[in-house]
Amino acid sequence: MLVRLQEVEESAKIIEQCVDLLADWPDEERTIQSNVPRTLKPDPDTEIYRGVEAAKGELGIYMRSDGTDTPARFKIRSPCFCNLHTLREMTQGEYVPDLIASLGSLDIVLGEVDR
Repeated sequence: MLVRLQEVEESAKIIEQCVDLLADWPDEERTIQSNVPRTLKPDPDTEIYRGVEAAKGELGIYMRSDGTDTPARFKIRSPCFCNLHTLREMTQGEYVPDLIASLGSLDIVLGEVDR
């Protein structure tokens, strides 16, 4: 719980720094630019894996192309799925009631693990 509280306090500090920077930023320079294409289409017969930082770890995206407009394989691996694998190591030698506290400390979203 103390770690979560420290994370909240650190997030508040970061937000305060951003607000201070925005106050000094001239209005005419405030533009939003996106370089992400609306359609991602890998080259035919290729595989691509990209990992991006998410709130609870790495969000992995895997695509395999067969040359058509739809991917032959598309998989999203959530950070919760990877984090759940540490549960076995964390609970070795512990009691069953301790499992609930250990699982709660991972802060997983079970809907993401299913995906």
